[in-house]
Amino acid sequence: MLHANSFSITRRRPCLPQVAAVYQSMSASARSAAIKSAIGATVKVNGVAHYAVYADGLYGGDWVSGIAEMYVDQRKSASNNNNRDGLWAMVWGDGSATFSSSHRTTLLHEITHTLGGVQRNAPHGTTNGHCSDKLDVMCYDDGGMKAGQTLVQNCSTVQYDCSSDDYFNPAPAAGTYLATNWNVYDSSFLCAPSACVAGGPTNVAPEAPIDESGYTSTQPATTGIDSTTTTGAGASGTGVKPKRLTAADRAVAALLVAGRRALQRGVPAKLRLPFSAPGTGRLHVSLSVGSRRGASLSKRMRSGRQQVVLRVGRAARRSFARGAAASFAVTFSPSRGRGASARAAVASPR
Repeated sequence: MLHANSFSITRRRPCLPQVAAVYQSMSASARSAAIKSAIGATVKVNGVAHYAVYADGLYGGDWVSGIAEMYVDQRKSASNNNNRDGLWAMVWGDGSATFSSSHRTTLLHEITHTLGGVQRNAPHGTTNGHCSDKLDVMCYDDGGMKAGQTLVQNCSTVQYDCSSDDYFNPAPAAGTYLATNWNVYDSSFLCAPSACVAGGPTNVAPEAPIDESGYTSTQPATTGIDSTTTTGAGASGTGVKPKRLTAADRAVAALLVAGRRALQRGVPAKLRLPFSAPGTGRLHVSLSVGSRRGASLSKRMRSGRQQVVLRVGRAARRSFARGAAASFAVTFSPSRGRGASARAAVASPR
């Protein structure tokens, strides 16, 4: 077992210069840069360190739950660029306890990027910084699969480097990939608990192995990282270049934020939500509570701020009051322009 040696995880509540909605409307990469700029001087520590930030309430409704910086550098050397300091990992929360497909693996995924995982030339590596083992903290179809590459089921539960052959192995066999290429185990930011933790391993809280066979990444399958050399500048993102948000995407995200806040107060017979249409188009909104369809609406919209009213059935309201989860699904299809539709959903357990 290893511990982070010089990894700063922010525990403060820094004051950001903009309201949450401004950050929510940004692409994941722009949001990361803005937060890094806003709090960088506040959280930096003396010495060598990477930084991990959990930003609750700043999820942008774009299916990107986190983003991180890494270097594309597979050299088996202490001078590997991923041993340099100052890389950042971000995780976006939505105000709930279940802010992504896995609260246990999302931050681990992003931190592993800052430590250099996963390199493109790994046995199951993609061109976008991930891998193709189906159940793995670092693997999913990120849009950068190589010719002939497909997702494979090599482990029965979610593992940290399934088969220990792509990015982390404490003792790789001679001649294998991790014995001759960058291995996160060799990172200067990791050390044994006996060296990192006061009192040794007795102070390390035990935890069962990760077992999340239903794990699915919330990262989108998009185009590759913007880097042309193996030792070039740090690539921003979780190995992917997040999609550019359209005006429809931002409008839907704002509606979902308003819906989530409304659900925290309960589900009334008439649920009123604001919607700022970026242009003419058709809006579809549905509210489900547990397995029940609680309400739905399909309406032609004109540009501008309007109010959406959902009439919620009594059975759905009772189910929510008893603790069932509620979720919205929203689609806005503009009459013209790019980004023909935008869709998202959010669960708000009570």
